[in-house]
Amino acid sequence: MSNFLQEIFTLITTPPGNLTYYLVVAFSIVGACALLIYRQSLAPSIENRRAILALAVIIVLWGIMFVLAGLSWQGLVDERLIMPPLDRAVTLLSVILFAWMWLFPRSAKIADAGAWLLGLLVGVLYVFSMIWWAEQGGAIYFAGTWPDLVVGVAAIAVLVIASVLLFRGKPNNYGIGFGMLLLLLAGFVAYLLLLPIASDYAAPVRLAQMAAFPLLFALPLRFTQVLPQVKAGLQPPAPQRRTHGIDPALVEQFLALGTQTDPNKITQAITRTVANAVPAEVCLLISTQDDQANLTVYGGYDVVRERYLDGVSLRSQSAPAVAAALQEGLPQSLSPADASPDLAALSKALNLGPGGYLLCAPILSEQGETLAGLILLSPYTRKGFTAEEQATLASFTHPLAQLLQRIQVLATARSEPPVSTGVQPPAPALSEMEALALAGVVYGGIGDGDSTTFYGYGPGETLSQDETGYFEAELRLALEEIARLKGSLSDADQQLLVLKKQMDTAHLSTDQNQALLATIQELRQTMSAVVGYTDFLLNESVGILGSLQRRFLERVKISTERMNRLVEDLVQITSVKDGRRLIQFAPVDFNEIVAEAIANTEDQRLEKNITLHLDLPQEISPIHTDRVALQQVLTNLLENAGDVTPADDEITLRNILQRDDFDRKFFLIQISDSGGGIPVGDMPRVFSRTARGQSQPIPGVGASHNNLYIVKRLVDALEGRIWVDSEADLGSTFSILLPVSPEASHDDGSGGPPA
Repeated sequence: MSNFLQEIFTLITTPPGNLTYYLVVAFSIVGACALLIYRQSLAPSIENRRAILALAVIIVLWGIMFVLAGLSWQGLVDERLIMPPLDRAVTLLSVILFAWMWLFPRSAKIADAGAWLLGLLVGVLYVFSMIWWAEQGGAIYFAGTWPDLVVGVAAIAVLVIASVLLFRGKPNNYGIGFGMLLLLLAGFVAYLLLLPIASDYAAPVRLAQMAAFPLLFALPLRFTQVLPQVKAGLQPPAPQRRTHGIDPALVEQFLALGTQTDPNKITQAITRTVANAVPAEVCLLISTQDDQANLTVYGGYDVVRERYLDGVSLRSQSAPAVAAALQEGLPQSLSPADASPDLAALSKALNLGPGGYLLCAPILSEQGETLAGLILLSPYTRKGFTAEEQATLASFTHPLAQLLQRIQVLATARSEPPVSTGVQPPAPALSEMEALALAGVVYGGIGDGDSTTFYGYGPGETLSQDETGYFEAELRLALEEIARLKGSLSDADQQLLVLKKQMDTAHLSTDQNQALLATIQELRQTMSAVVGYTDFLLNESVGILGSLQRRFLERVKISTERMNRLVEDLVQITSVKDGRRLIQFAPVDFNEIVAEAIANTEDQRLEKNITLHLDLPQEISPIHTDRVALQQVLTNLLENAGDVTPADDEITLRNILQRDDFDRKFFLIQISDSGGGIPVGDMPRVFSRTARGQSQPIPGVGASHNNLYIVKRLVDALEGRIWVDSEADLGSTFSILLPVSPEASHDDGSGGPPA
C-alpha cells in the first residue's frame, strides 16, 4: 500500500502526470462557476454573485498555475524556482475563499474584511517565501521548510474554525460543505504527519483536493432553488393563492399619499394596497438606518387577520439577507429551507407564524439609492411566490420610489419654517373644505368608480397654458385673502390683550360676558377657516407652490394656531372671574391628559432635540378635575420648560400620589427644566400678571411670561396650589398640588406648601 501511495504521489507532483491534477481541479472550479452563472441568469441574487466572484479569483490563480506547469514541462521556465512558493500561496488562498463561500454566502462586513485581510497576509507571505527560496538556489526541497510549515498550520487553523462554525450553524445542505472542508483538513494533517518528504510539493494535499473539489458542483444547492417557469400542461395545477380585490376607498387613500407626511398613514396605505394587489398574506415596509447596523420595519398589513402590524426595529445581523438586499439594491427571495435567520427574526418580531417564504424588493431612486424595501411573507399557507406575483411586486417599486421622494420633499419643505412654541394641533377646518378634499372633486376630482385619475387628470396628462394661468390667478387671490386675514387676526390679537387687561380691573356684566363669548366664537370660526384654506393651499390642490409661498403659508398657519391658543386662554380667564366659572369637575384619566400635553409641545422639543423623561405611576386612579383646564396648565408649563431648556438637554415630568393627615389624596405634579434656575429676587414676579410687561425678562422663565399667570389662575380654579423651586445654574421645578377629589380641599386647603 505504501508503494502504491508513493506512485500516486509521484504521479500528481511530477510532469506530465501533474497535468491530470490541474485538469481535475480546473474542471471542478470552472464547472461550479458555470452552474452559478446559469443560476444567476435565471434569478439574480447576492449569494450567487458572491460565489461567482470567489470562484473567478480561484480560476485565475489556478489558471496561472496550470500555464506555468505546462511551460515548466516544456523546459521554458525553472519549475523549482517559481512553482513551490506559488503552489503554497494559491493553495492557502483557495482554502480561505472556500471557507468564506460556505460560511458567508451573504454580505457580512466583518467576515468580508477578515477575508481581505487574510488574502493580503498570504500575498505578503508569498513575497517573503519567494525571496527566501530564490536565495536557496534549489539546494533543498521546499517540503518541510518554514514557509511550507506556516502554510500548513494556517490552512489547518482556517479549516478547523470553518468546520466548527459550519457545523454549529447547520445551514441548508451544510453537509456537503462540511465534507469538503474535512477532506482538505485530512490532506493537510496527513501531509504534516508524513514530513519530511523528498519533494517540493504536498502530495497528500493535492490528493485531498482532487477528492474535495468536485463537491463544488453542489455549491448552488447551498442556496434556494429557483426553476424557470414551465407550461401548465406539464404539471398538475398548483393550489391557487387566495386573491383579494382592492377597495376603491383604499385606492383613493393611496392616491392621496402625495401630500401626506404621517409615517403611519403612509405605511398603512402602501402595505395594504400592495398586499391586496399581489396578493400576499403579509406585506411590510422596511428600511435601513444610516449606520447600516439596524433595520426599521415601519409597519405592515396582515391580509389574513385583516389588521395592521406595528413597526419594530431589528439588528441587521438578525436579518442579513434582507439587509444585504437593501444595501445592494437587488431583489431577494428566501424559503423555509434556507439557513438565513431572516424569516425567524421577522416572524418573532411581528408575532407571526414560523416558516413560510419571503420576497424582498428594494425601492430605488433614479440615482440607484435605496429608499426603502417591500417584504412579502407567507407565514400561514407557506407557499412560494410565482413569477407573476414577483413581477407585480416589482411593478410597484418605481411609482413608490417617486411617491416616497415626493413625500420627503414635502416633509422637508414643511419643516423649513421655525416652529413657534405653544402651538396646539390645528383647529378644525371648515366642513366644506373637508368635503372637497375628501371627495376629490376640486377642479375635476375623481370620477365615480374611476381610480386612474386624480383631480381630473389621468396618467401622463399635463395642464394647458390657459389652465395654468387660471390656477396661478386663483392661487394669487387665495394668498391675498390669507394676507388680509392675517392682518385682521393681528388686530384681533391686540383687542384680546386689551380685553384681558380690562377684565382684570372690572367685573363683566352678564350681557358683556355673552357678547365676549359670541365674539370668541366668531374668532374661532374665522381662524378655523384660515387654517382650513391654508391646509388646502399647502396640499397644492389648486397648483404647485413655490418655496417662498409655502413658507409664508406655514407662518400664517402657525400664527393662526397661536391665536387659537390665545382665545382658549381668554375663555379660561373669563370663566374663573369672581366665581363665574365654566370649570366642570369630572373623573378624567390623568395619563391621557399628559399624553395630549406632550403631543401639543412635541414640535418644540423635536426642534431643540430635548429629551422628556416621564416618572408616572403605572396604575393611577382617575382625578376629579376639569380636563381642558388641566391640559392647558400642563401644556403651558411644558412650553415654558422647553423655552428655557438648552438644546440637547432634558425635561422631567413626574406625578406623585400623596396623602395628608386626614388621609386625603393629592397629586403632586412636577415639571423640571434645565434652564439655569430663577434668581431669588425674581421669584415673586413669576406668576404675576405684570411679568410680561417688564423691561427685563426673568431669567429661567420662557418668553410667554403671561402664560404662567394664566396657569396660576387655572390651578386656583381647580382648587389646587402651584409654586416653583429653583437651583442656581441647574434649573427650576414647577410643582402643582391638586386634590384627587375636589372636596379634598374644601375644609382648610391644607396639604401642600404655600403658593
